[in-house]
Formats: sequence, C-alpha cells, structure tokens
Amino acid sequence: MNKSKIMLAIATVVLLVFIALATKFWFTYFLDLNSNGSLSLKGTSYGSLELKTVKLMDENQRYITSLDDVTSGYEFTVNNYKTSTTKYSLYLEDIPYYVVDDGCTNAMTLKRSELDYALYLNGELLVTDSLSSIKNNLLDSRSINIDVTNNYVLKIWINKDAQDTDNKHYHYRVNLVEDK
Repeated sequence: MNKSKIMLAIATVVLLVFIALATKFWFTYFLDLNSNGSLSLKGTSYGSLELKTVKLMDENQRYITSLDDVTSGYEFTVNNYKTSTTKYSLYLEDIPYYVVDDGCTNAMTLKRSELDYALYLNGELLVTDSLSSIKNNLLDSRSINIDVTNNYVLKIWINKDAQDTDNKHYHYRVNLVEDK
C-alpha cells in the first residue's frame, strides 16, 4: 500500500511537470508564430519621445551657424525585431513652447525657417537643408531588414540668414511610424 502511494505521488509530479512544459511550449510556439515582433525607436541622448532642445551655442558661447560648428547631434536608433522586413517613417514634431517647463515663451521659440539640419544614417550624410524644407514633417522613410539597427544622428543649427536669435531655442521630438 505504501509503495502504491509513492508511485502515485511520483506519477502525479511527472504528469504536472509534463503539463507545465507542454503548456509553456504551446504558448511559446503559438505566440511566436502569431507575433510580428516590434519596431523600436531609442534615443541615446534624450529618448525617443522626450523633448529635445537644440543647443544653439557651443562651449565657447559662440552661436552655431553651420554644420561645421555642430559637434554633436540627437542620436537615435531604429531596430527591427519583427519577423519580416518592415517599412517605417521618421517624423519631426515641433513641441509647443508651453509644453516645456523651461521658461520658454512663444517669442523665445525659433521658427523652422531660422534653422538648418543634417540627417545622418549609419555614419553617412543623408540630407542637409533648411528645417522648413521638410515636407509633411517627414525626416526619412525606408525599409529595414529583420534584426537590423539603423543609427541616426540629427544635427540642427541656426541658419546664417536668421535674425534676432539671442536667447531663443527650438524643441522637437522624433516619432517612428510603421508604414503599412
């Protein structure tokens, strides 16, 4: 009688372990098949959805007025963790002065027409132009293969024709949208 209770207990434990492993395997298998993974945007300096304020003076308090003066930019990456090649677009969003708690006023905000930009992808310059030339806020649009990371740097500076730029700045964020 004792021996049969021990065998029943062992059989119960083995059955429970088998059920647990089978359930885990089933969920993992079917969730992985039905999951498309994700496309992600990560900023290395401020984060993908946080506000970024353009620094318009260098360390010597000189105004940055050309790409040559810009020593750093907003660095961010796009990662494709999906199970297929994916199309995406990056959009530049202006952040209104009243959203940022830094004492900014409308009069202290630079307009896009007063700014130039350069966008780099994986170390290669994609474009350099006036920020106001960006159509429909679209910075870049492309496809990305599975398990690939695209590294971007966005540099922004005051263009040489801008007037009255003292104590002004510009807030923005970069948004990632998966194209369907």
